[in-house]
Amino acid sequence: MYESTLPVPGTGTNPPAKPPFWRRRWVQITGGISLALVALIAIGSATSHPNAAAPKASPSTSAPANPANP
Repeated sequence: MYESTLPVPGTGTNPPAKPPFWRRRWVQITGGISLALVALIAIGSATSHPNAAAPKASPSTSAPANPANP
């Protein structure tokens, strides 16, 4: 669609200018949804990764059991 920048007849003023691209509402909503999806995918893949931080078994501090003496 072509939007005219000519004065509106009868008013003597120009129509308001379009806001910059990044300030348009649909761009902000689309960007926010995309950012949220990327964050969820990153968090999900980090927690399901096989090398993710898992609780490590603490080393045993007791002496090994002595085998039965025959």
